[in-house]
Amino acid sequence: MTPRDTGKISGTSMPEDLLPEFIRRFVEVDNAVVNIGEQKMSEKFDYDQFGEMIQSIGQNKHR
Repeated sequence: MTPRDTGKISGTSMPEDLLPEFIRRFVEVDNAVVNIGEQKMSEKFDYDQFGEMIQSIGQNKHR
């Protein structure tokens, strides 16, 4: 369930070490498309790609 039934979750708070498994489940079990910054992940979760995506949004904050 999402606000106004949009199908979009715009943010969440959780321990950082649980985030990859949380996102993996959405991608692989729920067939979600996850947007991280300008990048998208779907169908198969890749831990290395996820780490790179997270790093890229952290770098963009400091620009």
